[in-house]
Amino acid sequence: MFLHKSKVMLSKREKLNILFDLDGTLISQYETICTCINYALEQLGFDPKPREIVYKTIGACLFGVFDEWVGQENTTRAHEFFQEKYTQILNDNIEKMPGVDWILQELHQREHTLTVFTGKDGNHARVICEHIDISKWFTLIVGSHDSPYRKPQKEFTEFALDKLKALSDNAILIGDTVHDVEAAKSVGIPCFLVTTGSNTREELAKHQVPDHHIFDNLYELGKNLFKLDYPH
Repeated sequence: MFLHKSKVMLSKREKLNILFDLDGTLISQYETICTCINYALEQLGFDPKPREIVYKTIGACLFGVFDEWVGQENTTRAHEFFQEKYTQILNDNIEKMPGVDWILQELHQREHTLTVFTGKDGNHARVICEHIDISKWFTLIVGSHDSPYRKPQKEFTEFALDKLKALSDNAILIGDTVHDVEAAKSVGIPCFLVTTGSNTREELAKHQVPDHHIFDNLYELGKNLFKLDYPH
């Protein structure tokens, strides 16, 4: 049903509500996030984690990561330390993923409704999108702390769709991790993925994602999913 629904949807010439993940999909800010996570660990007396270990957690709920690494009794404090450091270096080391400006502009011109749908703090996400000049393409930028829920909880996806006054029948999610897959499946919307984030094609395929729903980058996704012409 999940696959069938996506084929039907994209065959229609209707305007879509497209939810875009942020980290790993539209931007890369891994060095900054790694720095902040390890800062939080060290402030609590824990050893820093190797960057390749931290890298694999990006896209997951930060509270869940800290639950595992410092124990639930220390999670709130760890998150506070993370936020303290991240606020100081929020706009450092941000790189747009290849094809970001092209695909957002093209989809916006085709009158699709675009949303940033992220596990990152919503206020931070809005500052970052403004800083790198992509806010103008989005109707909504929603993240953690904008509601009582977090990605990939069903209620968080429903919250975003409700803010858009959108039905799941004409919504899709574009992301890069298994957490995006879970968020989409929770409300029965199709999920399409790029492998520019922390999960490989093989890891994504293990979560019953069809191979033709996975793309190497935004250029390939735009060309094959939306039939966009490559920029000159």
